[in-house]
Amino acid sequence: MEDCADRSDERNCPMFHCTDGQDIVAHLRCDNVANCSDGSDESGCAAGISTQVANFICN
Repeated sequence: MEDCADRSDERNCPMFHCTDGQDIVAHLRCDNVANCSDGSDESGCAAGISTQVANFICN
């Protein structure tokens, strides 16, 4: 998900490779929302644990 119009918040982010071949930013993994079309970003996540999202200021 992009929050900055110029996508500057997505640059240099660690990526997660979904089993369907899609790539998403790693902080979307284990966030209790299926971001991969196959839901693989939520597979194997501990119950009640989610990733932390850092604040970013757009240019």
